[in-house]
Amino acid sequence: MFGIWITGRKATQYVLRTFRKWSTISSLLYCGNGLLLCRTYRGQLMFLDAHDASLTPSIAFDGEWEPDITKFLWRTVQPGMVIVEIGSNIGYHTIHMANKVGEKGHIYALEPNPSTYEILVKNLDANGLLHRTTILNKGVFNKNARIVLRTSPVRRAHATLVRPTWTSYSSNGVEVEVVDAQELFEQIGRIDLIRMDAEGSEQHIIKCAETYLRKANSLQVVLEFAPPYLEDPIGLLSTIRSLGFRIFQIRKGGKAKEVQSLAKAAHETYDLYLKKPR
Repeated sequence: MFGIWITGRKATQYVLRTFRKWSTISSLLYCGNGLLLCRTYRGQLMFLDAHDASLTPSIAFDGEWEPDITKFLWRTVQPGMVIVEIGSNIGYHTIHMANKVGEKGHIYALEPNPSTYEILVKNLDANGLLHRTTILNKGVFNKNARIVLRTSPVRRAHATLVRPTWTSYSSNGVEVEVVDAQELFEQIGRIDLIRMDAEGSEQHIIKCAETYLRKANSLQVVLEFAPPYLEDPIGLLSTIRSLGFRIFQIRKGGKAKEVQSLAKAAHETYDLYLKKPR
């Protein structure tokens, strides 16, 4: 790894051109202001928070993050899709999906954490994907409001709008804007896939958007299901099933296995894939 301090968009573009030309997946550049620049295993450029202990080590040294969900999304996302991503973080999955949907597709990327949002914008810009994305510095919840987003001083890429049981989160946070899930989905209209990584807000989002979700027969949903974050894990699964969705766990290698027992699944942490029977 070597370092260089960059300020301003012109300087950033110069560094990106140089890094793109000479770097490999193992290359790592410190850009100053707490930012690293690296390549993913698919060759995309990514800025990373140098102080983060969650996403940064994996992407910086392995070139990937959440390989199972990455493989699943790469197979599931198709050209021309309209995708809503709730909790885009710094854009690792956003970049892959935006490449896959092509010029006729579009990604609505929502990220409430202001510092994470700044890196998200940089990453989409660095990969020439701003024209395929609508990026919003907002969270999604069960109402339109301003509420406190709790952050972690160590796992800086993680933040939550609900009260977590995990002690790594600060009792304080930053006030952010959130939007009503039902209203958001209705405003967008056609949505082919929703990817949701909302650190415990999933239950509030799905309950709020029940009307839209019940009517959307061709909609696919990929969401993080982490019982320690959720108020009522089995209640969330029951709601999802009542909306007409089949529930699958995304397992090793990105393979989907259908859930048979809600009681058992309510205690297991997996990304879930939801789709309605045709």
